[in-house]
Amino acid sequence: MARCKHPTFIVKQFFKNLHQALRRHLPGYYKAYLFLLSCLWSFRSVGRLAPGSILLFLWLKSGRGERGDCHALFLRGQLDPVWVRAKSSDIAVFQQIFFKEEYSQVDLHSPLWIMNAGANIGMASLYFLLRYPTSKLIAIEPSPSNYSIMRKNLAPYAARCILIQGAVWKESANLSLQFEDVPNAEWAVQVQADARDHRA
Repeated sequence: MARCKHPTFIVKQFFKNLHQALRRHLPGYYKAYLFLLSCLWSFRSVGRLAPGSILLFLWLKSGRGERGDCHALFLRGQLDPVWVRAKSSDIAVFQQIFFKEEYSQVDLHSPLWIMNAGANIGMASLYFLLRYPTSKLIAIEPSPSNYSIMRKNLAPYAARCILIQGAVWKESANLSLQFEDVPNAEWAVQVQADARDHRA
């Protein structure tokens, strides 16, 4: 007697076959198919946003807007906005932190202080401030543009935050910023020590 397959298995097998068929026989439609899957994932995830921010998020995710323009997204149940820049890595960071919840497995057991070195625009800092409402936080970010957005994002939590525009290094030294010369690399800013000027 044949065993009935679970509906979830049937759906997964259908998309697997569709994926293979489009890639092999209709490469022109393959990108459209991947875009459709991306949209389906987005609609599943945007439930974490306040209703009024869903269309704005999808608009920004599609690459619209003027580069560098700031837009306010609201998480469901939160009164304060999360500021992101159009055509930047901010949208990807937002998805990683609040949709994929990449820090959900990190359990700090209600720490007194949290330090976020390389805080970018403050997404991870905001996540931990919301998760641990009694904790205080030090956020350090070297990039002036990232730091300015971080200040906006963490302003509602000023009583619990210390914000520093700088960088962490193994010794006292002059540091210079290193920017990736590619689009949407705001989250890839690094620092490098000046080898000619190390301080005791």
